[in-house]
Amino acid sequence: MNVKIARIVSVAVILLLLLGGGLHVLTGKKEPIEPVAIGKEAAAGIVVYTTLSSALIAPLALEYERNYAIPLQIRQMTENELKEALAAQKLEKGALLIADAGFLETQKGFFTPLVSEQGDMLLDQFRESDGLWTGLWFDPVVFAVNRESLLPKPEQWDELERKDATFRLGIADFLLSDNMALPFYYTVAQQGEERALEYWLRIHPRVTQYAKFPSTPVRMVGLGEADLAVVMQSEALRYLQDGFPINIIYPQPSTPYMLLGVGILQDPDELHRKKAASFIEWLMLDTPQYLLEQNRTFWISVHPDTLQYRRYASRIDLAEIKMPELETKKRLLDNWVRKVRLGNK
Repeated sequence: MNVKIARIVSVAVILLLLLGGGLHVLTGKKEPIEPVAIGKEAAAGIVVYTTLSSALIAPLALEYERNYAIPLQIRQMTENELKEALAAQKLEKGALLIADAGFLETQKGFFTPLVSEQGDMLLDQFRESDGLWTGLWFDPVVFAVNRESLLPKPEQWDELERKDATFRLGIADFLLSDNMALPFYYTVAQQGEERALEYWLRIHPRVTQYAKFPSTPVRMVGLGEADLAVVMQSEALRYLQDGFPINIIYPQPSTPYMLLGVGILQDPDELHRKKAASFIEWLMLDTPQYLLEQNRTFWISVHPDTLQYRRYASRIDLAEIKMPELETKKRLLDNWVRKVRLGNK
């Protein structure tokens, strides 16, 4: 792998972001959204289906309604529930669906293209090629290291498997979710299945714990119980905010990421589509980002004009990987458990 200088996020930079108040104020950027609100149709509001916690989306909905007098109805569902409801055509026409981009891609036949000035500004990797869904926030996989540790700080993925490495590694159980398995799927995509399994088998003796909660590995690093954690950046930023001695390293040559996006369910009513598109454009701006951070959710906006994107995008080399199909995921994880976790041939 090419050797590059790893970029480490300092506590001072993070505190500036967290304590800077309303991000839209810091950027000096006026939000260019003029939501559609016409008579009784506007009063009906917008329905939002989501796999995310309603506690995360509710503050955004309240802020939007407070500013633009367009109410939003938040309906939380699992991916399986949404898949069944979409197939049975039981969801509201013109409603929004906020979920993992991988899931949106599998259901994109139910969406109508988004025509959006803000959406046109996004990188191609953050949106569907025909505009059937668009990204909102992403969260990269990072190395979280204890700033007070005297051990060398790995900067590349291949350093994790070095024979002379002595660090203690914390990592979440790959069986927890697709996000937690991203490091594994990344190595499979980069090196092939056989080599990826060898890679994680070499790392296995240094693993202190395959944690059952995504926050546990970074907490272990902060408490000195591990020297390095492979985690989502949002988990690391939460502990940075709480004052733990953690630095973030963006591993080279690239790193996978979780992408959350949104699609508009097909609807012949143009007014419904315009209202939904206005809300999506608003979600791409700094104010929703600030509200998420107030709720201790530190995703990065995909929009290039936002403060968070400008702060982080140049630091991270994002890897575009195609997630395996469901049956392939099951086989890969079964082999990982058998050959790495249990150490069987």
